[in-house]
Amino acid sequence: MGISLSGGVDSGYIAQKLTQTGAIVFGYNISYKDYYDEEDRVDFLAKSLNINVRKIRLDADEIIENFEQVSASSSEPAALNGSIMRFAARQARKDGLAKLFDGDGADRLFLGMNRYIGYRRAIDLYNRAARFGMTGPLQLILGMLPGDEIQKFHILVSNWRAGIPPYPERKLGGVRIYDPDYEWRVFQLGAQSYFEQFTRDFGAFDFGSYFTYQSVHMCPEMFFHGASEMMTDLGISPIPAFFTDELVELAFNIPTEWKLHGNTTKYILRKAAARHMDKEYWMLPKIGLQSALHYVLQTDRGKQWYGSLQVKVLDSDEYKTLTTLAKGQEIETDRLVSLMAWKDAQVGNTY
Repeated sequence: MGISLSGGVDSGYIAQKLTQTGAIVFGYNISYKDYYDEEDRVDFLAKSLNINVRKIRLDADEIIENFEQVSASSSEPAALNGSIMRFAARQARKDGLAKLFDGDGADRLFLGMNRYIGYRRAIDLYNRAARFGMTGPLQLILGMLPGDEIQKFHILVSNWRAGIPPYPERKLGGVRIYDPDYEWRVFQLGAQSYFEQFTRDFGAFDFGSYFTYQSVHMCPEMFFHGASEMMTDLGISPIPAFFTDELVELAFNIPTEWKLHGNTTKYILRKAAARHMDKEYWMLPKIGLQSALHYVLQTDRGKQWYGSLQVKVLDSDEYKTLTTLAKGQEIETDRLVSLMAWKDAQVGNTY
């Protein structure tokens, strides 16, 4: 069996379960040259689980070339970080494997991102203020305080007071004036249907269940579709092991405190893994594959390549349309770069 292996609990736990079946396991670990790696953790896993690990160290040129290849064969714009997994699939194919497991989905089913810790703290504080009828003063005070994080909290509190529930994939951006019409429109476009379905199915809002529910609906398109396209093209079947029907159902029925335990994310996964191997290891903070873009932009080639795409963004119809709709507010050009790369690679195709 093959598995895309980081040094974290998601893929490590899957690797542990695969070895318990008696399978011969190949792990594929990706890192960036002279920038970032997880070799100490991966070596520990390899030795503890007795698995073979292929270490794939990438440079900026390889990442850019691969991204362009993925963009040319994908049905929609691909994320730079997501395209990296093609290197693991390509090596697995060379090794004669046909299936590649990965840990995608665990974060969202079992509340693994630090963002969820922040949301929980914010929701707890808001609920305490609500018990004493103090959400109005809280909103007012937050609106007067400096700092990006404070202003993000101000937007959340303002939304909750207006009846707009939180949703995990929202990118709040930097400091901005609270605009209730804008916030309602973003909610309607991005999360309203999920929230209404959740309310019908569960009846009452629960922090952990709600974020899990929304993520279940969003994950297939946001995280699994692109990987499936580029790996299938190489003759590899990707297997996101956490997204089976049984595990999704289980995740809905696990209390939030078993997912977020204090400042520990994915607590139940860590405890499950610790039953069979080194309890301290599984409680280490998450690493995970870091930003490929951040690495690429440390190089002259990467800066030149990315700069050329940003120029195309500024000249694009999409950017001009957004500028008109945003009524003078800043457009984040970084969020259109993947679209420009995809359109460049799709020349001659119909999209």
